[in-house]
Formats: sequence, structure tokens, C-alpha cells
Amino acid sequence: MLQETCTHAEARSLLPKLLEAWELTAENMTPKQISGCLWALGWLDPGAKDSRGALVSVRNEIAFALAEMRMKELSEGLWGFAALEFGDQ
Repeated sequence: MLQETCTHAEARSLLPKLLEAWELTAENMTPKQISGCLWALGWLDPGAKDSRGALVSVRNEIAFALAEMRMKELSEGLWGFAALEFGDQ
């Protein structure tokens, strides 16, 4: 699924490393590492509608997965860290 939502070739090439990083538990990752993974998964090309749509899809996919695990606070915290790290862009 993630391979289909990442529109940027460089982001797709990073997926194996990113997916491996997500296998770590959140307690072993710093907020910067978590927000970096989220940002890279939705790698934005500012002029591309497809890229912006991919970021929204990835964000929703991760948020729904976390919500299903009843981790609402973690989900909100992750998006908060990502927004702070990248100026909510």
C-alpha cells in the first residue's frame, strides 16, 4: 500500500529502510526520528497535486492504524511533532 501512495521516486527507494524503522517501538524512537519517517513517507513535491494527495493518504493510513490500536494520544502526538518539525507544511 505505501509503495502505491508514495509518488516521489526517492521516497519509494527509502521505503524498505523506513518500514524497518517503524518496526521499532515508539519508545525507542525520538520524536525527530518519528517525524522524519512520517515526512519521508509523504515526500512532498510542492508543485505536484499527486504528491500532496499521497501525503494525505499516508497520514490517514497511519492515523487510522494507530486509532485502531486505541493509541489516540500517540497518534495526535506524532502529528503534533511532525507539524512542529516541518512548520505544519
